[in-house]
Amino acid sequence: MSRKGVTPVVATALLIGIAVSTALTASVFMDNTLSDVKGNFEDEINDRDKESDSGMTIQYGYEQGGYLFTDVRNTGSIALPLKDNDTRTLSVYMDGRPNNDWEYLSDRDVLGQDATVTINTSRPFPGQGNSTEVDIRGAYGTESSIICYNDGSNSC
Repeated sequence: MSRKGVTPVVATALLIGIAVSTALTASVFMDNTLSDVKGNFEDEINDRDKESDSGMTIQYGYEQGGYLFTDVRNTGSIALPLKDNDTRTLSVYMDGRPNNDWEYLSDRDVLGQDATVTINTSRPFPGQGNSTEVDIRGAYGTESSIICYNDGSNSC
């Protein structure tokens, strides 16, 4: 009776081939996974560095033409973007509510280190004896707020 099958040499070669291809597949998978993890880790460190190096302060608010204006200074060690593809990167809140009617009094896209930008909140300056809270939030987690109380002067 004759037997038909795979010889031990061919069987060994097939097993080695399967093992090598499995190892190569695992290697490629691990390389891609480690590259993704490394890239995400580097991005996170970069974002944390930007957050720790950035800062913003509302220096003061004042009345001009009946409206409330604020001067915002970059107090960090890196530039803060004011616009990204013609979209403003700052958000202005008045008394805790979003204000979308405000405008920069500058055409700059970036607020350099120690530079100041004026913002017209497009909201009326608070009446005598009243107050308004202005909260401005920017890139990299920057935020500053001021309570503008009208004590009879035109500034807060």
